[in-house]
Amino acid sequence: YQAAGRRLAKTSTQAAERLPQDGKATDNLGAPHHGHPVEPLDELNALGGPRPVPAATPPIPPGFDQGEFMKGAQTIYTRMQSSWDKRDLEDIRKFTSPEVYAEIERQAQEDPQPSRTEILLVNARLLEVRSVDNQEIASVHYDVMMREGDADNLAKQVRQVWHFSRDEKAASHWRLE
Repeated sequence: YQAAGRRLAKTSTQAAERLPQDGKATDNLGAPHHGHPVEPLDELNALGGPRPVPAATPPIPPGFDQGEFMKGAQTIYTRMQSSWDKRDLEDIRKFTSPEVYAEIERQAQEDPQPSRTEILLVNARLLEVRSVDNQEIASVHYDVMMREGDADNLAKQVRQVWHFSRDEKAASHWRLE
């Protein structure tokens, strides 16, 4: 649930700044991101050496509007960050699952002071869309550059995988899981 905000992003930024020696991405607790390897950039890449192979396009179910979904996914990332900075938990409740909301609420109690985060760049990539128990689940990999606190602070890279779900049969909104 390292979703947004100074306290939340600091934890994920620390994990994202270093990759394990095997080059596989992990979440903030060291667990693999569903086995999707991330190729670290090194001096060879900068000198024209081998480059990472682009990820394959995930299979998209019929009727899934990938363009529209990804616009919404990028909007939700910045909205989450903005709402966290203001500690606007009521807004966060509108687009998160009860479990994610409970974790964010707990963290807001530990760190109630509003914060300031400047989002410099958000790159989002759809990893997969699948159906599980009448729920449509979409996983998005975010690669973000952000600056926390003063404008003099250095920007940091944050890499996260967020999972969104909605009821397949109802015209429900996507929720952050």
